[in-house]
Amino acid sequence: MENSSTNGQYILVRSKQPENKYGAFLQELLVSEGFMGFEIIDIDIEPIPRFKPCDIIIVTRCYLKDAEFALIKEAVNLGASAVIIQPQSRFVIQSGWKAENLVFHPGYIKIDENYPGAGLPIQTHLPIPLYSETENAKNWNIIAKALDCSWSENEYPAVVSCKYGAGKWVFFFYDLPQAVARIRFGNPDLAGYCTVGLPWPHTFDLFAGHIDERLKHVPQSDFHCQMLAKILTEISPYLLPGFWYYEKIEYTTACIIQSDDDYSKPEDFEDLAETVEKHGGLSGAQLVRLASSYGYGHARVAVHDQAKGYFPRGCSVIDLSQYPRNAGVLLAAKSGLRRRCATTHNPTPLSPCKYGI
Repeated sequence: MENSSTNGQYILVRSKQPENKYGAFLQELLVSEGFMGFEIIDIDIEPIPRFKPCDIIIVTRCYLKDAEFALIKEAVNLGASAVIIQPQSRFVIQSGWKAENLVFHPGYIKIDENYPGAGLPIQTHLPIPLYSETENAKNWNIIAKALDCSWSENEYPAVVSCKYGAGKWVFFFYDLPQAVARIRFGNPDLAGYCTVGLPWPHTFDLFAGHIDERLKHVPQSDFHCQMLAKILTEISPYLLPGFWYYEKIEYTTACIIQSDDDYSKPEDFEDLAETVEKHGGLSGAQLVRLASSYGYGHARVAVHDQAKGYFPRGCSVIDLSQYPRNAGVLLAAKSGLRRRCATTHNPTPLSPCKYGI
């Protein structure tokens, strides 16, 4: 039986293809931009959906069969909208472009002035295949251009869009979710290596030689995501609401407060809890070992004593202060702040931290 999403928003992935390693990550990026309704369909193990004219289809980087591409193309012709991330060359050629059989690597993109991120080029850290416009591609709009590291101007596109029949197409000629992962998390090829002169690996070892010095001040990954978000709102056949950065519609505000030696007395915790309650919210606290080092370890004991009163009020507390400083803390969250757990120890917290705030 063919899949049919209740809201008609699809992310197509292929879990059995190594090229699709970052496909499912796209859903997390869309959630971070407020788009909660996109459903992942793994077309390696599930039938391809029966698309309707008002559907929005995102195909992550993978190899499509001719029949699968034809099915998506017909859906667009009838009124659906489709974003294809790094489409196969033959499909791009069928759509009117000429393949140059060259790439910019590492590729940069220069975003059009009508989209977030316009201005300086931004990095992808990935190869961008080069295509040239032909007479048959005149109806396509260039949303972003592809550049090499010299930033020399050219007419090679990185992101293009056009109307097709009653619907709209968008082609990304680079793997956007992989680019965002590379920008945010560093170069995975450097994992386990010491690259900055310190005797054990750190997170920043993954960024050695990775960030273009001309762009240190630019939130590059955010611009990739914000460009995609605007594209989706433009091609959607209907008003596409965004619930900005929140996992559920009833969430309205999240505030993360990091404190060293200030505002950490027991009465301060109480003040915070009361303030949050006045606004109908919930709070959570995490106590770390550094607390006792800076002279306010008394807060841990007092909060233990107060904990029974906090929990019925919806507050939560995790105490990591009895564990070594290098006890890793993992924020385990599919979409939003949910729960904290130690990676090198097995603490028994006073209460699961619902929101990690």
